Amino acid sequence: MHLLNLGILAHVDAGKTSLTERLLHSAGIIDEIGSVDAGSTQTDTLALERQRGITIKSAVVSFPVDDITVNLLDTPGHPDFIAEVERVLGVLDGAVLVVSAVEGVQAQTRVLMRTLRRLRIPTLVFVNKIDRRGARQEGVLRELSGRLSAPVVPMGTATGLGTRQAAFRPGRPAPDVLADHDDDLLTAYVDGSLTPERLHAALVAQTRAGLVHPVYFGSAMTGAGVPELIAGIKELLPPADGDPEGPLSGTVFKVERGPAGEKIAYARLFSGTLRTRDRVLFGGREGKVTAISVFDHGTDVRDEAVAAGLKAMYQALDSRVKGASWWTTPATSGPVLSGNQWQWDIYNGRHHELMNGNPDKVLTTGDAWNDEDLSAVRLDDTGKVTLRQDARLLDRIYPSATSGTTLAFTYEDRSRDGSTTLTWNPVPSSLPNVAQLVGSGQYGLLVWRSNGGSAPTELHLPATFPTASTTVVSDLGTVYGPPAYTTTTKIAAALEPGGTGSRRLLLSAPDAGTVHYALVTNGATAPTATLLAAARSELSAWVAQKIK
Repeated sequence: MHLLNLGILAHVDAGKTSLTERLLHSAGIIDEIGSVDAGSTQTDTLALERQRGITIKSAVVSFPVDDITVNLLDTPGHPDFIAEVERVLGVLDGAVLVVSAVEGVQAQTRVLMRTLRRLRIPTLVFVNKIDRRGARQEGVLRELSGRLSAPVVPMGTATGLGTRQAAFRPGRPAPDVLADHDDDLLTAYVDGSLTPERLHAALVAQTRAGLVHPVYFGSAMTGAGVPELIAGIKELLPPADGDPEGPLSGTVFKVERGPAGEKIAYARLFSGTLRTRDRVLFGGREGKVTAISVFDHGTDVRDEAVAAGLKAMYQALDSRVKGASWWTTPATSGPVLSGNQWQWDIYNGRHHELMNGNPDKVLTTGDAWNDEDLSAVRLDDTGKVTLRQDARLLDRIYPSATSGTTLAFTYEDRSRDGSTTLTWNPVPSSLPNVAQLVGSGQYGLLVWRSNGGSAPTELHLPATFPTASTTVVSDLGTVYGPPAYTTTTKIAAALEPGGTGSRRLLLSAPDAGTVHYALVTNGATAPTATLLAAARSELSAWVAQKIK
């Protein structure tokens, strides 16, 4: 999985902490968006920050976007705390500069953009608060180009400005600004041979080089424009690079005191690997590393080592049929193997399965792996429960409850080995629209026969499947961003019971003896109704042919 160290910067009160909350909510990290005014945000933790409603110190949170882990740094907007911002800039791979659609470019906005351009940090611009009275589009664009002297590329248009219905409508970026930096693109534009693919490639290259700045309009309060911004973060900003085997090199950008008075240093590693109990030279002095935490899925997780590049390994235990054959013979794949086995420790005390098929060993409380020391959880030195394994080994999509009989199931996790994406179960070329919908994302596909029960079929949604950007294609319907569950909603999302913070997809089919299917993917962003309908048609024909 790639890493991206992303900074959120803005003039005070432009809404960057609110945008941080919205990004975490869209990624499924938090279930309720905090309020700056109420002092309930994830990144403003100081008492004075909560009291005054401003950010004073930099804070780090993380969230997944498909195969990218974004380490998001929320920075102060008030000029009195500019030193906090300057320390952060040296560790960023990219940035989002937040501008108010009402106030437009302000004093601190100019200082920040000038510094970002001098350091050549790839930067997206998010024009926030389009739902506020007085919100502007063309005026703000003129200010961005004029007062900031920045080449900006609008990624769409805002509609319903100044109302709660304000929205962002994505559009094809104009080629004129991009052509200023690319003679070949200019030639293709003039002679009419410019293709959308060539235009997009130029946009990516020039954004990553810090030559142009894509502009998105939206509202952190309503969520308008945020899915498009997330897509831009994924596609346009460069991921972090580094050699884990190289010499140790890094930058400390923040130091604070822990609850016991110990010093905690926040660092970005550019190369090498840092381990617990290593002795490190810094500032002409030597210090010992006593503990390491890595930011992942919204918080910091204790680990034994951290490398400049992250490697993750997954085990494909979902099917008895190898991936290359699953789409040809899905009905022979047998029952799901990975569901409860992997999740017993996560859902401690909620299982009633036989241990290794032994009817004399049925554990319903505690750790379910035969009381052996094979648990995925352990207690650290402070008594805190932590995961022994990478969380992504455990957090997989799987059918946690089927209202009927499971006929076939598979899951493509898109695991990574270094910079290589491992694909064990690609969608076949005979289903082109399904393949386009999935793209480079993860997917799960469940086929089941209903039994007339009133309870819905449930699929566990991993953290990499944020509700707002999850697509479901089923004989029950097609949905992008499943709504909250009600008894009359056929496809919906809800929290897992037990207070784990995890989510589940609920599929309601109260009929009996009917074969149903559901494809769940985090691939395409805002797929069109035409693509969803075509993918549904392909899957219906495939189920009719392969599942008897």
